[in-house]
This record gives sequence, C-alpha cells and structure tokens, in this order.
Amino acid sequence: GRSTVAPAVAHPPVADLLRSQRSDGSWGDRDDPPTRVLGTLWSAKVLVDVGLGRLDAVGDGVDFLHRHATCDPGVFSLDGTRRGVLSCYVGTAGSIAVAADRPDLADEQIRWILQHQEVRRSGRSLRSSPTDVWSPELATRYGGCLSETTCLVGLVRTGAALADQRDRDVDAGAGDDPEVAAMLTSIRDAFLEREVIRASSGAVVPVGSPAGDPERWLDPGFPLDWHVDLVEVLDLLGRIGPADARIQPAIDALVERRLADGTWPLRRSHRPGDLKAFGRRSSTRGSALATVRVVSALRRFDAPDASPAR
Repeated sequence: GRSTVAPAVAHPPVADLLRSQRSDGSWGDRDDPPTRVLGTLWSAKVLVDVGLGRLDAVGDGVDFLHRHATCDPGVFSLDGTRRGVLSCYVGTAGSIAVAADRPDLADEQIRWILQHQEVRRSGRSLRSSPTDVWSPELATRYGGCLSETTCLVGLVRTGAALADQRDRDVDAGAGDDPEVAAMLTSIRDAFLEREVIRASSGAVVPVGSPAGDPERWLDPGFPLDWHVDLVEVLDLLGRIGPADARIQPAIDALVERRLADGTWPLRRSHRPGDLKAFGRRSSTRGSALATVRVVSALRRFDAPDASPAR
C-alpha cells in the first residue's frame, strides 16, 4: 500500500490542523466557500499522507469538496466547471476519497483518469487503449497538462489514485481491475523510459520545478500540495512493479542527498495556511519525517542504502 508518515512524527501540526477545520468540513479563513477549495484539498491530503485518512475530518473535507469543487458527473474541478478539471487535482482528490473510504466519490475520479488521462511522450501514446478528449484546452493550459508529452506531475498523482484504488479493491477481495493495471503499467513505462529523472537530452527533467532549477524536485519535501518530489515518484513506481535497472539513477540521486549521519534533510515544503511547519527546512540538518519517507520508498527496491546509518 501507500507509504505514510507515522502520525507520531507529525502530531503537533496535525493536531493544530484538526482544530482549525471549519464546521462545514473545510479549511481556510475566507468567507466564500470556493476560495477554500484548495486549502481543503491540501489539508485533507496531509492527513491522508500521515496515515489518518479514515478520520471523520477527512470525510468531512471530502464532502465539502464534493459540494463545492466538482462538475458533472462528479469530477473534481477547481471552479466547478469542466475547464477547472486538471489531472493532478483529480488524482489527488481520488486518493483522498479512497483513503476516506468514500467509493461513491472516488469512483468518478478513477473513471475520469481511465477515460481521459493520456500517457504520451513526444506525441507517442503509451496507453494500451485510446482516450476520450476531455477538453482541447488541456493541451496548453498550465504548460500543457495533456500535451504531446504528458505532464509528469499529473501522471504521479493519477497513478497514485489508481494504485490506491487497486489496493482497496484487493483488500476487499475484488481482485485486480485489468484496466487499472494496464494504466498503471503505462504510467510506470513513461518513467522507466526516461530513467525516472531524465529529459531526452539526458539532463534532469524539471518536474514541477523552475526551468532554472530543474533538480529542485529531487530534494525530499513535505507537505507538497500539487508539487511532487522524487520520494513520491519512487514510492509509486515501487508500488506498481518490481525493481528495474532504469530506476537506479533515481535511487542514486536520492541516496546522494543523504547526510553523513544517515538521515535526509527536509529541503522543501508547500503547505496550506492552516498548517504549521513540520520542522525547519534545512540542507544540513536531518529530518525524521523526510527520513521515514525516503527509507520507506527505497525499501520497495531493496536498495542497499535504505536504512539510516547507525
């Protein structure tokens, strides 16, 4: 299943986050509910990421998002219209709904991913089945969510939602859905083709990072809102399939970021306003939270450096 950060590690800011939730299930200070959509999405995601997805608070947040941030037929949308549907947000909303055990809300996100999420590289589709075009605008919006080369952030988040749904189905005795399995394989192939972290030129591909600092996403972070980091990507690939030599460059890049004491620093954070920091960001000081995430991801590949030095 998905790797989560032990709640005990993150308890103080999580407790504050739970106290700041509004009576309608949302998070945020502004009066107009639509302005609280993203704060609610990211806050609920934090609770899921620390292993608290079954809390009533997450279910209440899911209900708020369903009321204020979906378009027909129940797909997550930033503004409640078809134009506001983006892969990374749909995937995130799907994972939260699965964690909250709300199949009535998760199913529409999974259905959208299977029908509309393309997996393309330089115009070549890696999917085993064709997609229906949701909106031609997705080829250009936000730099090209579903352009000739599919946004990798979107692939990570939609892949995570599919993996979460697969694990829930297996736990329930339903077995693997072949359509979900095929889509997960396509997403994994998209990363394996580029050795996870490489652009066609061989340089590090900027995944949600500024072009001038393409390696920023390789640094462990938490929380990450729509951003992803290499830990999240490796964790997903390990959930989908076995170790592969093409993953090794990414493992090496993560191990290189380990400090001399065997821990990893928390280099990045992107958090909603209601959430206090999970420790100070630093390039020289180890973080228990970052280290737990890294070790959990590396253990999926039996990486020799998966355990902190003693």
